[in-house]
Amino acid sequence: MKIAHVVTTFYDTNAAGWVMALAADQKNRGCQVDLIVGCNASPELLAAKEAQGFGVVRVPSLRKYVRPLQEIQALVD
Repeated sequence: MKIAHVVTTFYDTNAAGWVMALAADQKNRGCQVDLIVGCNASPELLAAKEAQGFGVVRVPSLRKYVRPLQEIQALVD
């Protein structure tokens, strides 16, 4: 099973911690887990997650705050 978690802001915070706990459990159960992150993401954290076997996709147009036109652009990207 393939699973993607979309996280607009990916830093070492509680929200990212919850997502990564869920993603780690899914990966341990044999799922392919990818992280789709916006422009606000820690490069060090992304590198660590890639080293742990998670797929990482950066979408520069994916932003923290909801803006419908930018969300459409993120889907296109």
